[in-house]
Amino acid sequence: MALSDHANELYDRQIRLWGAETQAKLGKAEVLVVGMDQVALDLAKDLVLSGCQLTLLDQRRVESEDVRTVFLYRSADEGHEVAST
Repeated sequence: MALSDHANELYDRQIRLWGAETQAKLGKAEVLVVGMDQVALDLAKDLVLSGCQLTLLDQRRVESEDVRTVFLYRSADEGHEVAST
């Protein structure tokens, strides 16, 4: 599985860690994350940075506590769904 020149540059550190074949497989991986708590949010970030494709699903509404504690949310997000397809 060959990676493009852009992918080789973008994922250089990961390729040196686990190899080009594994990186190519990660680039094709599709992951569903259900429920966006602090742990899932950090996991989702790491999966995206490794090249995975994500679908996020959490139909809770963003609350003021989320805005204060989660870097992803702004005050304008309050009352909106956390993540939906």
